[in-house]
Amino acid sequence: MLTSDTCAIIIAGGSGTRLWPLSRRSRPKQFLRLFGERSLLQHAYDRLLGLIEPTAIYVVTQQEMVAATKRDLPDLPSENIIAEPDMRNTANAIGLAALLLHREAIYQKMLVTTADHLIEPVDRFQSTVRTALNAIDSRPHSLATMGVRPSHPHVGYGYLHLGEALSDNTFRVREFKEKPDRATAIRYLADGQHLWNSGMFVWRIDTLVDEMRRCLPENMAGLEEIVACWGDDPRPQLIADLYSKLRKISIDHGVMENAKNVITIELGCSWWDVGSWDAVAALQP
Repeated sequence: MLTSDTCAIIIAGGSGTRLWPLSRRSRPKQFLRLFGERSLLQHAYDRLLGLIEPTAIYVVTQQEMVAATKRDLPDLPSENIIAEPDMRNTANAIGLAALLLHREAIYQKMLVTTADHLIEPVDRFQSTVRTALNAIDSRPHSLATMGVRPSHPHVGYGYLHLGEALSDNTFRVREFKEKPDRATAIRYLADGQHLWNSGMFVWRIDTLVDEMRRCLPENMAGLEEIVACWGDDPRPQLIADLYSKLRKISIDHGVMENAKNVITIELGCSWWDVGSWDAVAALQP
């Protein structure tokens, strides 16, 4: 069943450094066909079909990647590609999309996913998203992240310290901690009270906008000025100048670590972050 009040954004602005030399600045990893005949970006899009209306799927990418995105996703409307003039990390990418969609006032809720994950099976991923959407309906002032049960003490992921159990694999988050050292990661794995942060989120758009204004007021002021220049008569040079001045910061550091009401839903499927050649090798026969 499609969710008519919900949009999805795919963050696809990678720089192509972590899977070099196959991935390069001119062809970052989201366009690579590492698993079958579909690219990572196409897999990300396919996972949303049957869950989100196709016209409600958006891709946030770099200006120089717009043409490649159109080639990979020919069914995606051109106006659903949000082109960043520069890479300023995920808080700005998500904030820009949120403000543009908030201005349109078509959707209430937003799913944020990325173009560098491999997730199977798709039906269980979609079930987890529906649980997250229901949780946000019940707790409209919360920000929901999808968590992954850790299999080893990874030091490159953020961790979610589980608090009170709510319902349907849903928990309050006591603490959001980015990339611990190895000793801390070993402790987190042993205590069973921590999940990896998958980098996928669900929230009401107005809740996220309010939380970003509270946590990142200077960034949001800049983004609101940019959105005011974005429209029927865009001012690309001014937009680029303003965007280049935004402080680079991730949504994890900038918002999730400081947000007041964070919940997590444990993913009921397999999840891999395709962030290195070691990760690719582990997924190949």
